[in-house]
Amino acid sequence: LDADVHEFNASDERGIDFIRTRVKQVATQRGYSDITIILLDEADGLTTQAQDAMRQLIEKYSGNAMLILTCNEFEKIRPAIRSRCSMYEFKPVSPEAGAKRLYDVVWPHMNVEDIEGMERLQRLVELMNGDLRACIMFLDSIDPNALGERVDMLEAMTEDNSALLATQGDWHKLRQNLHGLLKAGKSLNQVLF
Repeated sequence: LDADVHEFNASDERGIDFIRTRVKQVATQRGYSDITIILLDEADGLTTQAQDAMRQLIEKYSGNAMLILTCNEFEKIRPAIRSRCSMYEFKPVSPEAGAKRLYDVVWPHMNVEDIEGMERLQRLVELMNGDLRACIMFLDSIDPNALGERVDMLEAMTEDNSALLATQGDWHKLRQNLHGLLKAGKSLNQVLF
């Protein structure tokens, strides 16, 4: 299958004008290929009006264009669009696979050839619920020599029972804990749930 592929970051270009002009232009053009594929990365960042306009494009131009939407929070995608799409949910990466990937690609200069270093990376992936982007943000924010100490701190903050801190009225500790988790790279959804 010969296809023209166009990729857009929907969190950068998120308004209705982007959908009505740029995406519509790509969806309606007929090139030399069999089909046009439009990838909207982070489509959950599109405004409500942009999603409504996109629904119309999906209905009208599905014969020549295939839209692929990626998102972190599928509930932000309007039900009218979700009902017109096949949905695939990808599971978080395993701690072992995530640690290997971090070592191979992201932080090859780190001295983690020993078992302890790889175990720390595995603990990090586990603490970040398999979210490699959060792991990368965390690793970029620390001194490589402090990996063990920082992972231990993150683990301690994660183990603190926020509900217990709230019922005990320890608002200062609760606030420190929540801000620490956010700074460590956990998403707001991960922190709250």
